[in-house]
Amino acid sequence: MEPLATSLPFVDSALAMRPGHVLELCGPSGTGKTELLTQAAATCVLPKRHGGAAAPALFVDLDGCFDALRLVQVLDARVRGGQGGLGTPSGGESAAGVLEEALGRFYLVQCHDSLEFLAVLRAARAGSLAPENFRLILLDGVGAFYWLDRSLRGAPEALDEREREERGVAVPYSLGAVHRSVARELSALLQRHRASAIATKATLSDGSTGRERDNRGERGPGDLWAFREHLPKAWQDLVTHRLLLQRSQRVGGDGEVVRLGKWQQPEAPQVHRFSIGAGGISVR
Repeated sequence: MEPLATSLPFVDSALAMRPGHVLELCGPSGTGKTELLTQAAATCVLPKRHGGAAAPALFVDLDGCFDALRLVQVLDARVRGGQGGLGTPSGGESAAGVLEEALGRFYLVQCHDSLEFLAVLRAARAGSLAPENFRLILLDGVGAFYWLDRSLRGAPEALDEREREERGVAVPYSLGAVHRSVARELSALLQRHRASAIATKATLSDGSTGRERDNRGERGPGDLWAFREHLPKAWQDLVTHRLLLQRSQRVGGDGEVVRLGKWQQPEAPQVHRFSIGAGGISVR
């Protein structure tokens, strides 16, 4: 199976998205996490004649940030050639027809707690959400229910999870149990559908105590790229690649806010700069 393109230059140049890959986009609010997911979703569902993969995508909105009109705007710009010159409708087809075709491959589910999230993953794995296998799973806000799950501590786990399942004993609701289940279900979904996943995660700290470094991205105390993992190990082990995101203190010459990206897994020194426009992202 060919790698799945995302139309995110700093992702496609460093990573060939293949089945089983889980890319995590990690950063504070305002760094463009949902926008990057929207761009990747558009590339997945667009017809191949317009630079897409013509494949179904599942978008799981966990923090309520997804904007359907924004997806339509990005798709429309791509169809009309406004993003990367990927072509305009030809052969008598209309832009509206191409949009309808692309949106027919896009599946959106909004979850309000971790139990709903687990139910969606299981339904997707069973093929209950779409007639075809998903090529791309997009998870927006995987830590959205962190504090809620952490506050609901179950009884002490005298038996491990596998022993409980074998004996038919309920697993106590806890942060660790939830994320073990999420990791297991997502892994099974990716394997069954031969899909890859992109997830966003908000950081606990916005890095405001640090200062922007040069292209070497050197780390140090209070550095802009300091990263603190807060989700349980079950999720950490599932992630195969991680891109850290930040906002630059500088503004572009056109007045646009500049965002920054830096690979943390695998670690790379280069800092990528990009901005968000009407038709998608632009590398600076």
